[in-house]
Amino acid sequence: MTSERGLQKSHNINDDTMEELALALEENKESALEDIDLSFNNITDAGAKRLVQALKESNNQTLRQIDLAGSNVSCSPDKRIRI
Repeated sequence: MTSERGLQKSHNINDDTMEELALALEENKESALEDIDLSFNNITDAGAKRLVQALKESNNQTLRQIDLAGSNVSCSPDKRIRI
């Protein structure tokens, strides 16, 4: 589900669907997303890295927050995703 300012959560997102989301973000360079709520999904470090790569590619300047709480993304300092 999307709104003008954010992408709201769905509990059916995994790394495969994250790839589809990443491709859509890369294709839509005019995106003005401010918030992405992907909490409590089955997203791993690989899916999170793919999302960051897509956001860099899309050159998004408006994003303030990505919520990945409750997913399978690593929290250890040595595996943090750098933006």
